[in-house]
Amino acid sequence: MPVNLRLLLLLSFFLPAALGASAQYTLKGTVYDSSRNYAISSVIVASTSGQTTITGAEGTYSIAVSDKDSVWFTFMGKPTIKYAIKTIRNLAQFDISLRVPASGSRYKVLKEVVVFGRNYRLDSARNRQENARSFDFQRPNLGTMTSIGPSGAGIDVNELIRLFQFRRNRVSQRLQARLVADEE
Repeated sequence: MPVNLRLLLLLSFFLPAALGASAQYTLKGTVYDSSRNYAISSVIVASTSGQTTITGAEGTYSIAVSDKDSVWFTFMGKPTIKYAIKTIRNLAQFDISLRVPASGSRYKVLKEVVVFGRNYRLDSARNRQENARSFDFQRPNLGTMTSIGPSGAGIDVNELIRLFQFRRNRVSQRLQARLVADEE
């Protein structure tokens, strides 16, 4: 065999082994808060080889690394320690929890909110029930003050007093008009 052919054969045998020494891996995982209940988005994941990525809305990330790299996570300008790729056991599921300030900061986990759609007919009926006194308001007059029955005629003193409460009557009429306008 010629020398060039031997050299080519030797290189073709050892070249894949040399390339395998600096193999590329994909590190995947999720970034959680300190309770490990909620995923954190917008965390920067960086490696010593210069690769960077940002966690998505679900807190997941995926970054290309080599076995000589180290990775670290940065949240709100504060980096974590560096994790050597050689020491990570499962590259497909490297989940980490960051100590995120929960109480006393501007980032808080909100309680669950339930929203109900408005039902016009139900709201209108409920509004009529709650404000029945205002909807049924009638300005006092001679007909509401007097009553004629089998025992004779009489005057309702309370209606007579309401007749001279001008300001209260005006306010009640305005409230009734506003409630009717709101209902329409």
